[in-house]
Amino acid sequence: MNRDLQSNNTSGVVGVHWHKQSNKWYAHITINKKDIFLGLFDDLEEARKIRIDAEKKYFKEFRSNINDYANTKRD
Repeated sequence: MNRDLQSNNTSGVVGVHWHKQSNKWYAHITINKKDIFLGLFDDLEEARKIRIDAEKKYFKEFRSNINDYANTKRD
């Protein structure tokens, strides 16, 4: 919870990264030291929305809003 964006993050979204094997965006969230797979997505914006929904579900009022303002525009 409340993690900042890591310096090596290429998606601009906490909990979302590019999955080379599938050529899709991989979304996940960690709860109580367990990684929960949220899905593989063609669209980065869709992966971001799924990640935000999971943050609201699991973190409730303790969630960071960093992904709400993430720049997901990719060229």
